[in-house]
Order: sequence, then structure tokens, then C-alpha cells
Amino acid sequence: MNPGLSVYKCVIRGSAFLWHQVRLMMNVLFMIGRGDEEPSVIDDLLNVEKVPTRPEYDYAPGENLILSDCGFEDMCW
Repeated sequence: MNPGLSVYKCVIRGSAFLWHQVRLMMNVLFMIGRGDEEPSVIDDLLNVEKVPTRPEYDYAPGENLILSDCGFEDMCW
């Protein structure tokens, strides 16, 4: 096993997402994990009075994110 490589799994469930929203959320989580941001930034970002517009963060690299499942309630194919 290579100690320099890590795999993380994050399950995100929602009724709708904005364009690149998951990539932005993952980048903030990676920044918290690296110590570049404090965990309290999540509460700040969810407070629309503190952050009324789109936060200025980069996207997490797309090549490292995998969409493994997608479901739709009350939908028959």
C-alpha cells in the first residue's frame, strides 16, 4: 500500500444540484482536511446573511470525482 495515496468516499443526496455544486463542496471539504480552511467555514457558507453570493472557491478536479449512482423517485423508465 502506498501511504501517499488515499481514497475518500462521500455520499451526497439531494433533490437538485446547481452546475458544479458538488465539485465546489468537495473542494471546500478537501481544503478543510488539508488545514487550509477551518471546519466553521461550512456554517459560514450556509449562512446567506454572511455569504449572500456564490463563494469564491475553485472546483475540485473533475477527474478525481466519480458519480456512481443516480436515482429518481416516482420515475419509471
